[in-house]
Amino acid sequence: MHPPPMDPEKLKAVIDGYSQVGKAFLAGTVLVFGGATAVLLYTANKLQLHSVDDVKAKGKDAVQPHADMIKEQIAPLRKWAEDTSRKWHYEGNKESKEKPLLDRELSRALSAKTRPN
Repeated sequence: MHPPPMDPEKLKAVIDGYSQVGKAFLAGTVLVFGGATAVLLYTANKLQLHSVDDVKAKGKDAVQPHADMIKEQIAPLRKWAEDTSRKWHYEGNKESKEKPLLDRELSRALSAKTRPN
């Protein structure tokens, strides 16, 4: 089955319509990306940012006070988590640094094996 033949004038009208849509899309893309580039350059100029190191330094100066404030607010939660974690972990008997009696006896019994003749 072949599609019905199209009238050449209708085909030309369709091509002109798609051409107009393509031109509008291109113009919109240029405006959006061009505008964003202009805004970035203007902002960098006003903030006196000339290199990546300037961006890092000014960003750190702007963010550090907020980070310190959040750190202070979270301190009680952190302490609670550390205390809870210590309760959950078994650390054994820290006071006696010697092996317990059972461990010493087992080590002695297992290491004192005699060789068969």
